[in-house]
Amino acid sequence: MDDALLDRLARSLVKLENLGAKLDDLLFPRQAPPDTAGPGGRPGPKPPLVVSIVDLKVDTEACLHFWATELAASSDVGHPSSKSIVALAAWTRSKLADLEAMPWAEQAALEIIDKAWLVEQTVAPAEDTPIEPPAEGTTRVIASWLQKLGHPLSRTSLRHYMESGNLAYTIDDNGHRIVRLDDALRIAKKNSDLGIYQGAHPVL
Repeated sequence: MDDALLDRLARSLVKLENLGAKLDDLLFPRQAPPDTAGPGGRPGPKPPLVVSIVDLKVDTEACLHFWATELAASSDVGHPSSKSIVALAAWTRSKLADLEAMPWAEQAALEIIDKAWLVEQTVAPAEDTPIEPPAEGTTRVIASWLQKLGHPLSRTSLRHYMESGNLAYTIDDNGHRIVRLDDALRIAKKNSDLGIYQGAHPVL
């Protein structure tokens, strides 16, 4: 992993440390003032969860936990004390020197950077910042972008379409299967039109 990518990874982990907890604040819609409580002053029903935020929180935690577990299994660095986004990001940032030496470091960096971007755009979006999704990526990266674009398709479903020959892919130098976002988005949109829902949770 080159210095530029390492710097981007470090900055992304800082973003996740600072913004990860704020996802919890977005899990529920803003509640009505207390004077709108039900009869007898009892509070009304709990507002529904915002599903897209739940998916992003779960996916980000899963991504960070996956790579933290890989690092812990590959080196003598201990284990993170919590599975929260903030704790995992802080732990990973403290182990960057160890992570950098791993053969899968670049792939981990790209996926974590992608998650940090999604969290930042959800929690604290910058004004006039164009969305520039990657042209291609691993099933994990593509599934994240499909979710962000409003057409969720799980990694398991992507793999199914790849294995059935309905979704073309290439193999990169690290042996990862790479999918074009446009191809996956076409399938996801077709499923949406047919009323087929494919969960966006990652399978690790």
